[in-house]
Amino acid sequence: MRLNALQVIAALSAFFVSVSAYSQSRDKSPATPPPLPQQTPNTVNDSNKPKTRDASSTILIPSTSTQTPASAPKYEVQDAIVLPPSARGKSQGTVQPTIPETPSVKDQQEQQRLEEQKKLEEQKRIEEQKKLEEQKKLDEQQRIEEQKKLDEQKRLDEQKRLEEQKKLDEQKKLEEQKRLEEQRRLEAQKKREEEKRRERELAASADTSARVLFGVSSNLLLDAVTAVNVGVEVPFGRHWGAHLGYTTPWWSFSDQFYSLRIQCLDLGVRYYFKPWTARGSDVYRGWFLSAAVGAGKYNLAWAGKGVEGKAIIGGIGGGYTWAFGDWWRLDTSFNLGMMLTDFNRYDLSGTSELPDAAIHSRLPDPAALKVTLTYLIHNKKK
Repeated sequence: MRLNALQVIAALSAFFVSVSAYSQSRDKSPATPPPLPQQTPNTVNDSNKPKTRDASSTILIPSTSTQTPASAPKYEVQDAIVLPPSARGKSQGTVQPTIPETPSVKDQQEQQRLEEQKKLEEQKRIEEQKKLEEQKKLDEQQRIEEQKKLDEQKRLDEQKRLEEQKKLDEQKKLEEQKRLEEQRRLEAQKKREEEKRRERELAASADTSARVLFGVSSNLLLDAVTAVNVGVEVPFGRHWGAHLGYTTPWWSFSDQFYSLRIQCLDLGVRYYFKPWTARGSDVYRGWFLSAAVGAGKYNLAWAGKGVEGKAIIGGIGGGYTWAFGDWWRLDTSFNLGMMLTDFNRYDLSGTSELPDAAIHSRLPDPAALKVTLTYLIHNKKK
């Protein structure tokens, strides 16, 4: 600590000496620089001491300008180089100071110009970077817009393709329907031609030497339950036939404990879809429509209990007629009809009390289903 204080005092004394010498040299002769101060023993450190720089190792170096020789010299304080004892021996105990060159005004202006140019180039680079980023952003937006346009165009093309496909499907469907209609029309026409051909064949094969006068028929289902019935069929025109029928089962036994007594007269008409020729053996063939009305009375009893009344029957229906040979016919038909009846109940056994008043009722036609066998009465033409 004591050594450092002595070094600081020595440095301050050297500074004041240099300032006073500078003042004297300025008053006497400005062109002659003052002599450089010699290095004192205190300025060089011993080799045993640590090699550190301190205030005692500084020297004063006069600074002169080459451009202004008339001005007073300037002194700058620089750190002295601490040399080892061997180096101090070679330098013969003297230190040669270095005089740095002071930058001129032109160099300062050039330096300032270079800095401004660098600053301008930096700004220009930043602006170009901004322009590039903006251009990149615009390009990205343009790419997105183009992508949107392409997607929209693709969607429109897909929609147009679907619409065209739908139109093609509809057109194909219409053509298929038209083809099916044409095929059905051709089939119907072919069927009509086939029917006409069969009619011609039937007419050619029919026995035209005889003429049908009328037919005698019977319902086989009523015959099966011992309900005797008979009918007369009379053809007229080329499609029509009239029917008159009478049903008359009338039997009873055990003092009417069991009875089946029916008397019914019915009148009907039929229309055959297949025409015949000259009322020959080709009458009454194929499908037909029918309508009939009838009226009658009945007395039905079983085990002493029965009903007795009157009825009116009516209905419409249809059926089909098969031809067996030239003069036999078998047809089946079904009628949708109603029977309106007024009847009284009775009990011959006396086991129950029955009302005296007649009962009004509506019932389905009991003879709705028919299976009829017909023989055609004919005469030979002369």
